Amino acid sequence: GKDAKFVHMSSVGTQDGPRDSVRLEGKTRFNRGLFILDVRHMPDGCGVWPAFWMTDEAVWPRNGEVDILEGVNGQTVSKTALHTSDHCDMYAHVPSYAKTGEWERITGIPDTFTGQPDFETDTPADNCWVMAPHQWANEGCTAVHDKEDTLGAPVNEAGGGVYVLEWDPENRYMKSWVFSPDIPQNLQDAIDTASADDESQRVMPDPSSWGLPYAYFAIGEGTGCSADHFKNMRIVFNLAFCGNVSGNRFSRECPALAKKFNVTNEWG
Repeated sequence: GKDAKFVHMSSVGTQDGPRDSVRLEGKTRFNRGLFILDVRHMPDGCGVWPAFWMTDEAVWPRNGEVDILEGVNGQTVSKTALHTSDHCDMYAHVPSYAKTGEWERITGIPDTFTGQPDFETDTPADNCWVMAPHQWANEGCTAVHDKEDTLGAPVNEAGGGVYVLEWDPENRYMKSWVFSPDIPQNLQDAIDTASADDESQRVMPDPSSWGLPYAYFAIGEGTGCSADHFKNMRIVFNLAFCGNVSGNRFSRECPALAKKFNVTNEWG
């Protein structure tokens, strides 16, 4: 409605030149929780790198990082990634029936001895340690949605979507969902009543009624990743322009623009 409140981040240039990247950091620290992001429109296109994530940056990666929504250069498939210190491995701890998505596949890692990219090997990104061997530096464990229209332009065209992370160390998991355009009734009711003055009118979200998540991470006792890999984290919204991910992929994913704007000016 017209009275709805939004976090608005613009990518339009300013009178002084290109717009600076934007970063908003929460003050509350979390050690568990259900995090719901209701998106009406997200930045999309070449050179844009929006993200909704959680971290304790002062001691990163010791207390972990969880990337709930992140995309660059017009990507349309949602991913959830965990970045941690050593000894946080999903291998053989996440059954395929617990989720609908798959682990991101990694290839092209340089050979240890020759330095040549190895495109013969294809491995899943299921080790969350930022320096895990046979993965790119800071790859982490990355779950990829099974649908092609869960991020960026397709979500915007559908009128938005809802991104959810359930972090429950007691029950030994993190789960991640994307809903667009169809949102489970319980989740929609929970969003609509979250700010009701009468607490008795608020609907409690029930993730068990939403269907399988696309991402499932096993954490806690009896898994390959102890729960203390994730703690004292705060929410971060940011909108970066180029940066070390979007920028590094720009020439490959946006070749026409890269050729047109391959210049150096006062802004870099």
